[in-house]
Amino acid sequence: MPHEFRKRDSDEDLANNLTEATQQETLQVGSRTVGPSSQTAESVKQVPVPRASGPRSQAGKQRSSHNSLKYGIFSDVMVLRGEPRKKCASLLENLREDLRPEGALEEILVEKLAMFSWRLRRLLKAESAEIQKNDIIDQFDSRNQKQEESEGLSRAAHYGKIALISEIQNPHVLELCVVLLGELRQTIKSRGFNEEKDLTILERIYGSGSHFDENLQDVYATNLNAARLSDEERKQDKMYPAPEECKHVFLYEIDREVRQLRRASERSRLMESDQIKTDVLLRMVPDSPALERLMRYEAGLERSFDRTLSQLERQQRMRKGQPVSPTIRVEVESNHRHG
Repeated sequence: MPHEFRKRDSDEDLANNLTEATQQETLQVGSRTVGPSSQTAESVKQVPVPRASGPRSQAGKQRSSHNSLKYGIFSDVMVLRGEPRKKCASLLENLREDLRPEGALEEILVEKLAMFSWRLRRLLKAESAEIQKNDIIDQFDSRNQKQEESEGLSRAAHYGKIALISEIQNPHVLELCVVLLGELRQTIKSRGFNEEKDLTILERIYGSGSHFDENLQDVYATNLNAARLSDEERKQDKMYPAPEECKHVFLYEIDREVRQLRRASERSRLMESDQIKTDVLLRMVPDSPALERLMRYEAGLERSFDRTLSQLERQQRMRKGQPVSPTIRVEVESNHRHG
């Protein structure tokens, strides 16, 4: 063999031996290949990353078959604006988990069941809204009625036709009495007795004329007369207090009257609260026209739900090869007699 051919063969053998040695020293970690820095890109072999093969159990395959179905084919019309779409989707998915539909027909039946259930939820919310609406309207009317009544009584008391104290079962009238007594107290405290102005307020509250029961009018008259006594008259009978003391005595009586009215107001408030609770219980059922309409709608939903569930169960039994009872049809014929 010529010398140049022998030299070329020895060079190729050396190169092959170096390549095999380099490949044996290469370390592979996951998808990264670590080796000598002189190693070329062509000699680096990547380890393939295993890919997910998807669910293998029947239940897992059943769940994954719905991945592309987010809310069902009725979602656009099932959920109204403002209603929670996530709850609707959760309802549909839970029904799928329970009923395990297969095929388009069973899917549609399950979605119809979800739709009827969602409508029933909406019906219950509508019933609650109907009750709350009636309750709000009744409370609004009651407050307005009491307010208008108190304004009328106040005008009547202003002209001396009635005494406000006789109408304190109305909370607005009772509060008006407390306010008037507060004004009277402030006036007497700062300026002393002023018979004309003071009696105007007292007569508005207690009325005019004689009364069997003693009230602030009688106490006022007693202290006003004592305050008007001269020093000579007061010396003759030391039982009469000084004018300043008369004023303090009457201010004390005003405070006591206000406390009594406050207690009466609290009792009235508690009684009114109990009455409101009773009225709310009585209004827990909507009025007759609304109740009848809601009950008809509920009955229709229940019939549709039961009918759809029966269709689904029948379809699933047929798919599994199980016996299916024949469909019962009821036909009603009417006979007309012609004379």
